[in-house]
Amino acid sequence: MTGNATQDTQDDALVRAITLQMEVDELKANEQQLKKDAQQAQKARDKAKHEADQLRTRNAKLSDKLDAAKKDAKQAKHLAREELQKAQAKQEAKRGKAPNVGANEATASVSSEDGKVTVSLVNDQVCVSQPPHFVLSSIPLSESEQHQLEFCSLITHLRDGEHGDFVAQSTQAMATRWRQQQQCLRVEDLELPTKVVTTLSDNDLVMVSDIQAHHAAGTLSDIKGIGPAAVEQVAKALSSHS
Repeated sequence: MTGNATQDTQDDALVRAITLQMEVDELKANEQQLKKDAQQAQKARDKAKHEADQLRTRNAKLSDKLDAAKKDAKQAKHLAREELQKAQAKQEAKRGKAPNVGANEATASVSSEDGKVTVSLVNDQVCVSQPPHFVLSSIPLSESEQHQLEFCSLITHLRDGEHGDFVAQSTQAMATRWRQQQQCLRVEDLELPTKVVTTLSDNDLVMVSDIQAHHAAGTLSDIKGIGPAAVEQVAKALSSHS
């Protein structure tokens, strides 16, 4: 009997050992499957992230191309208008007629001391001419963003040249003249120090109407860099244009 009991005990222990080993093997198999599933999930996340990055890059490139296309179209329109003006000027010259400068309130002109360069306001465009070499016209002030004075890149050569100061000052004066006629003055049209103009512009106060609103509300002094002296300067400049 003792021998049978011992054998039964050994058999039970062997069964338990086999059962435990099977459970361990099953746990290991489950662990391996979980690791495999986790790796696959990580690969799927990495792939999705890569595709999202590619999509963002593609959208950014498309946006840049669209902006460039808009800029090129605007430039082409501007250059075409300039060519048309040149052709019209040549036709008027052949007919022995003087250009229509100073004929009405929307047209004015000023020439450099040596008479070589003339800056004119023709309707809503500021034109720089040096006969017979070139005529350079701004983007129409009625079409530019917030009526800002904008030229094509050729204006850089003029501003850096012999008549640079004259061109810079007179083109701005003509733009101010037009904006004054249209009652849409910008901050640079006011008689203010450059530092004050820059501070206001940096705070998105570009149009005089916006500055007037802040001045009337007494909130100009809330702007960093605009102290009591600057507020007084702004008030004086606004009153001179009222």
